[in-house]
Amino acid sequence: MKHIFFVLLLSWSALVYSQDIDSLKIGSGGGITGSVTVFKFENTRMLKGKGMVSIKYNESAPVKCKKRKKLLKNAKSLLREGAELNSPGNTYQFIEIYAKGKILKMVWHQSEIPAATLQYIENIKEIIKNLKFSQYEK
Repeated sequence: MKHIFFVLLLSWSALVYSQDIDSLKIGSGGGITGSVTVFKFENTRMLKGKGMVSIKYNESAPVKCKKRKKLLKNAKSLLREGAELNSPGNTYQFIEIYAKGKILKMVWHQSEIPAATLQYIENIKEIIKNLKFSQYEK
């Protein structure tokens, strides 16, 4: 039985890894206000938004080819690991990766995340930190 589960897990991981990333969300929130800051990657741009229940995206930044490839490479590495994490605290961070009908969700509080996984996430955050955001209107 364990062997069948392992084969199915590897098949799912390989299938998702071979597919394109549709979108990615990364952010943080919680605390007294419950407010969330979200960065949403779609195609060639990164949106930035804040909110509580629904997020209003009010800033946008273009993601140039080199940065986009690096961002997608890190997102695909996270998908390949396939480790979902659901360990929020009062304040939390999260990442959601959407790839052709598959969703990988990770929610964690402070340092409750494996070091290898954290490195991919830190690489994505570094890309976002260096983007130039401007006002965005839908």
